[in-house]
Amino acid sequence: MVSRRQVVDIPPIKPEYTEHRIYKKTISCGHCNLSDLPVQVKTSISYGSNIQATIAYLHPRQYLPFESMSAFFADFCNLPISQGTICNLLQNFAEKAKPAFAIIATKMKQQTVVGADETEIKVDGKKGWFWA
Repeated sequence: MVSRRQVVDIPPIKPEYTEHRIYKKTISCGHCNLSDLPVQVKTSISYGSNIQATIAYLHPRQYLPFESMSAFFADFCNLPISQGTICNLLQNFAEKAKPAFAIIATKMKQQTVVGADETEIKVDGKKGWFWA
């Protein structure tokens, strides 16, 4: 072989919709059978785990504001998601994380020394310190 070259790319992101339907059937004895929706499908439109995980990553890790995340999903993923929905999903994550935070807080309170770090931050144009 004399040479080798590669081109790497990602496929276009295209939303994948899964529709769930409820059917109702009354049988000859008069009994009515009604199907159920999957337990995670709670509203007329729900956002799947990959979308939720992306939101959970973009806001706290990449510091994207709601408006930018909404634009990202509309422009890059061809999927309109409102800022309100993004906020609600993040609030759901915060609720799910509360038990883990409580365990961490309990363990930290039991320690004689807790590691910390400080980072410079600008607040209203003034230098301040953020403790982590």
